[in-house]
Amino acid sequence: MQSVTLEMGAVFKPRVQVFGFESMCRMIESGVGIGVLPESCARRYARTMRLKLVELTDTWARRRRCMIHKDLESLPLCGQALIEAIIARYNQPDPDV
Repeated sequence: MQSVTLEMGAVFKPRVQVFGFESMCRMIESGVGIGVLPESCARRYARTMRLKLVELTDTWARRRRCMIHKDLESLPLCGQALIEAIIARYNQPDPDV
């Protein structure tokens, strides 16, 4: 959030910071602030809490992910094939960046 607000020429000054998605959602449900969290977490907590979800579609809200593994050659052939398929499908330049 700080880097996004700096790019916009503003300064992000959180007044309260909590650690953990459940704590954040409980704070929000109590009417104290807003939060940005992964959609899967937001949907999970919204099932049991009074929360309103707003989808973020801006480029900055896109999550970057990394696939990790120990040593490709030590994986079973099916694991190697899965990694190679994922790389072939998703290791493309991002046109929005």
